[in-house]
Amino acid sequence: MPPRFCETRECRDIAPEEAPSVVAGFVPVLDMTAEDILQKNPRFLTRAKNFDTFFSFGPELVTVDEVEDLAGLKVGTYLNSRLHRENVVANMIFDPWFLVSFHSRVMTFEPGDILSTGTPGAAVIRPGDQVECRITGFLPLVNPVGRYEPAPSKV
Repeated sequence: MPPRFCETRECRDIAPEEAPSVVAGFVPVLDMTAEDILQKNPRFLTRAKNFDTFFSFGPELVTVDEVEDLAGLKVGTYLNSRLHRENVVANMIFDPWFLVSFHSRVMTFEPGDILSTGTPGAAVIRPGDQVECRITGFLPLVNPVGRYEPAPSKV
């Protein structure tokens, strides 16, 4: 569940207690990784995470003031409408406000930037599957899984 940053200003060196004032809201995310590529070499992380369709978010932004209990939000990964893994934000190693602060100390967040905080559990997917991110009080993000068809070479 990533914070989505303020549309109107850059943010840098944010203290954890200031983070809610610079985050516009939260959005469900599906963030894919080609584990077969990653297992060959951990330095291939960028390649393993950046195929077309490997990142989606939506279908709505829930503003910070609309979330009454951030730590209590349940985040679930569903595969073919069945719960695969579920956890609560309170069980994250680092809470979202700490993550905003930590990353803002090494980079400037630009308007519209997204910070994706991870998943309660990855699932192996296959063509024909349906993957969902469900968060308490949010519309679910639902994606069908298709087969990758390489584009013809443009060289």
